[in-house]
Amino acid sequence: RRRLHWRYRDKLNALLDAPIPESCRYRPGACATFRAVLDRILASDDAAQVYVAGGVVRDLVAGRDVSGADIDIKFTRVSRQRLRAIFDDMRLAMRVDEQKRYMYFFVGCDPRVQLEGSAMDPARGMPVESPANALMVDLRTMDLLDPTGRGVEDAKAGVWRIPPDMDPEEWFAGESAPRLLWRMIKFRLRGFTVPRDDVVFTYRAFVR
Repeated sequence: RRRLHWRYRDKLNALLDAPIPESCRYRPGACATFRAVLDRILASDDAAQVYVAGGVVRDLVAGRDVSGADIDIKFTRVSRQRLRAIFDDMRLAMRVDEQKRYMYFFVGCDPRVQLEGSAMDPARGMPVESPANALMVDLRTMDLLDPTGRGVEDAKAGVWRIPPDMDPEEWFAGESAPRLLWRMIKFRLRGFTVPRDDVVFTYRAFVR
């Protein structure tokens, strides 16, 4: 955990202060910024924790351009019912995928611009796909969290890898397998470096 650099903080603040796109609104007169939504979640319970996570944080620390399409939020200690009430009160469209291990929600109809996020179990934490994509910003403190200790370094270097402190077999287990294979391929096509051993393991594990 470290204080987010002021340059990154200014860029993130500007992004959060931008209006949520029209495709995310379903009633006339609905108007909100990303920050307004996240502040409402934080205000719903003093114990609530809200993080901006994933691609937007990775690209911020790497000095790349960021947009509202990259915003992914993680939250804890907010009930599903309370979350639905917040979005309904703000006149924002919402759908929930309750089939996954972590409740996942989408605000808006257009996947290119929708606000998305998931509920984390505090006891389990957030599942880590790769160090660079595990970076998070705590919105109460604006601290940068790097769970693996390698995320900032990998984000700046453009590296996608299996988290070095995890058992690859456990990382690739169960329903995550197709998604992780696709994510590896996606990031390789985007120009990220993937260690050769990680490529070989992922392909071999998938075709067993």
